[in-house]
This record gives sequence, C-alpha cells and structure tokens, in this order.
Amino acid sequence: MAVRSVLLLLVVLASTPWAARGQTCPDGYSYNAGLCYRWTETLTSALDANNDCASDGATLALPRSQDEHDYLTGLISETVLIGITDYYHEGTWKYSDGTEIGAFNKFLPEADYPNTGRIDCVVMSKDDSYMWKPSSCSQEQYGYVCQKDAVMPPPPLVCPDGYSYNAGLCYRWTETLTSALDANNDCASDGATLALPRSQDEHDYLTGLISETVLIGITDVLEEGTWKYSDDTEIGAFSKFLSEVDHPNTATIDCVVMSKDDSYNWKPSSCSQEQYGYVCQKDGDMTKLPQLECPDGYTGVEGTKCYRVVSEPASAIAALAECQAEGADPVLPTSDLEHYYLKSLGLGTHWIGVTDSAPRSTEGNWVYLTTDLPALGSFNRWGSTANTDDLDCVAMDSAEAYQWAPTYCLDDLACVCQKAPPDQCPPLAAPENGAVSGSSLPEGVATFTCDEGYNLDGASTTTCQADLSWSDDNPTCNSEFCMCVCVSACVYVHMYECNVMVSVTE
Repeated sequence: MAVRSVLLLLVVLASTPWAARGQTCPDGYSYNAGLCYRWTETLTSALDANNDCASDGATLALPRSQDEHDYLTGLISETVLIGITDYYHEGTWKYSDGTEIGAFNKFLPEADYPNTGRIDCVVMSKDDSYMWKPSSCSQEQYGYVCQKDAVMPPPPLVCPDGYSYNAGLCYRWTETLTSALDANNDCASDGATLALPRSQDEHDYLTGLISETVLIGITDVLEEGTWKYSDDTEIGAFSKFLSEVDHPNTATIDCVVMSKDDSYNWKPSSCSQEQYGYVCQKDGDMTKLPQLECPDGYTGVEGTKCYRVVSEPASAIAALAECQAEGADPVLPTSDLEHYYLKSLGLGTHWIGVTDSAPRSTEGNWVYLTTDLPALGSFNRWGSTANTDDLDCVAMDSAEAYQWAPTYCLDDLACVCQKAPPDQCPPLAAPENGAVSGSSLPEGVATFTCDEGYNLDGASTTTCQADLSWSDDNPTCNSEFCMCVCVSACVYVHMYECNVMVSVTE
C-alpha cells in the first residue's frame, strides 16, 4: 500500500468558552474602563461626525473624568471634536446626551477663548495640550472620536439553546404560524410564557429580534375589555397599544400582537387565527453571568451594582437608616438588568430608594433617595398601583411581577442596600470545563484551572492592569484527547493527545 503523509487538524472536542470568544469592544474600537473608543482622522463637520457615531450606536466622546480625558489624549495625535455643545442653550455647555458638565472639565479660560453665538461645538485642541476649546460646528477641519459602552456578551448558559439574551431575560422567536393556545402551550412546555414586554427596552429588543407580526402575552380573556399580561399581572405605566378608536376591542378579540404593519405597536387580535408567529420569554439564569467583586456581604453581576439583602421587614425609614449606616443607599434600580437581578434574589416585595415625600421632594415628583436626590430618568418600572397623597415610598411588588408600586412608608417590608462596585477589570467567566478564581481589582491576579481530564491551553494567570483591562487572553480547557480531522481525504479517524502533529500512513 502506498505511503502517504496526511496533515491532520486537531479539533478540540470542547467548544471555545464564551469568555474567550467575547469581544469587549467592536472591531475598530479600543477599550478603557468600561468604554470603547474609535478615533477617525477624516476631517469633517460636527453634524457628519455625530451621524457617523450614531450609525454605530455611539456618540462623540464624552470625557467625564481625568482618566477618560487622559485615555483620549493618549489615543489621538490631532485635534478632535468631542460631544460637548451649547447648541440648545447658548452659553450653557452640556454633553451631547443632554447631561450637565459636572465638577470635571478641561475648558480653556473663557477670557482667552470666548464663546459666541456661532461657536457651538468643542474640540480637544492639540495646540493647547488637548484642553477643551470652543469651536465652530460647521468647519470640516477636525477628526473626531466616537464612544460607546463596552459590551461583553453573556455566556450562552444564561439562556437555553435556541434563546437569545437581553437584560436578564431570554427570548425565542418561532416563525411558525399558530393559534394563541398552541403558542402558549409551546412556551409553557419550555418553562416560558409568551413575551411580556413591560418596558421600552424590552419592547425595543423584541422589535429588533423579529421581522414579522407576533403574538405576545397580553389578553382580556378572563375579563372582557380589561387587558392583562398572561401571568395575570396588570398592564402598568408602559403600554404600546394602538388607538382603540382605530383598533376597537370586541368580544371575539382576546389576544394581542406586535403588528409589523403598525411599527410593532400592540394590536388586539383573534386568539384562534393561525396567522402569526410568537415569542417565548423566560428569566435568564443570573448565576451564570460574570460576578462582580463587591464589598463583603454584597453581590452583583457585570452591568449591575453591588447589593446586600436585608430580609428582616422594617419601615422605609428604618431601611434607609440601615443602609446609610454602612455607607450604602437603598437600592436604586436604573436598568432592566438591575431590575431582573434584584428579582432573582428571591426576596419578595421590598423597598427601593424612590420617594415623593417632603422635604426631599413634592407630591407626585418621584426622586431617587440619595444625597443629591436626582429626579427619575427615562427608566422606570411603574405598575398599575395609583399614587395617592399618603403613598410616599415605593416597593418592587412581587405580586405584580416586581413592578414599582407607591406604598405607605410605615409598612414593614424587606429591603436591599446598594453600593457602587469598586473599579475593577471586567468580570471573568470560567472556561468551559474549568474554573477561575482570584481578584478583578487593579493589580489583582486571576488564576485559571481545568477539570480533571482537561489541559489548560493559554496563560494560567492574568493580571488586572491600571487601565482596567486584563493582561492576557482567557485560556481554554481542552480535552486530553482530541479528534483528528483530515485536511485531505483519509480513511481512518483516530483520537490522539492534544497539541501534537500526527503523520498517518496507509
């Protein structure tokens, strides 16, 4: 028999773990302390620069700290436009996302560089040590830096196979046209429900997931004319129903779709028609998300803050005092991810740090209960409970899917204390068939190990650097035996030790 040398490609049986595949920043961006930056040297106007950043889901750079400013000065080598303007109110500089310039700023003295009605933009000026200098918005003589939040996709184990992840929830879109009953049954067989969009973010994610009209989990089958989520919770402050005048509800219309022809707004529909697909929804497994390194007694995952559960019921006043005694705030959820992480703690109904009580605020003007008492932003999870003069505190109501409910401040409820996580590198996920331990704090070292029967491929340790990035890529844990796949035709497939080159003869 002729002798042939056949090159073999060793293919590891274990798949590449999420942490090794995940990209902190998109291609073309560089990473610093939770943010991604892209410098474009092309000389352009502020409008075109803004449009280019926006097309990428980014903004012009918004340096809010010395660290961010210093990183930008190291990234660029020419004057660049940044996201600061007084376009909307002459003489009042704000970041382009509408937020105020805080204590940190690098403006050159106004006496030397006066602001006029025709100067509405700002550059980091190379000729002035990259200090901030007012500039015309229309001049095409500067490059620019785009900025966006760093995103580390969660490990696949957060959601079952076939589901996609968003902010604590898992979704599965099925295009098969079916009745509402069959759709409900299919979701239930998976431990899920039809999708229950309760916030703008959840609604927006669904519109990005689907490309056709779909059934969602809203019905009035139990009480004609009263729409509820299919888990029997009330429709809260968030709703995307089309005008009832244009789309009337009748006794034969008991279900709801997100209608493609109506910009995916909610439209009453028959439950029996087999003409729509559907989306199933279930909670993500929060224990699989990368864990933050928090103060003792506190826990959190990447994208949240650090939390400590206080299960002993107490009034809102007592709960506030307990949190403040340890330098913490009552919990202040500001995103859907934080909302669902708090839900995953299994605490039941509990206080959150929101009030409209004097002297901190005025009736109906809800504010976060912190030392600077900011007003609520665009995020909220208000349920259906109406506010009255004597309901001056707020709870996450477990009976209403943990939506926010105005509550009497002297009620006795559990609470959650919140602290900001310390500066740290992005949490590391353990390699598949392995583990990771150590510290994510600056100069901390994380160590990787593999389960029995697996070998470590890559560095066994990585160090958290001053710029809050890891010094080394995550390793993988490979099986001690790997399958050999022939580059050219061969007869036999064998198992060999990993990381060896094998010559096969026939």
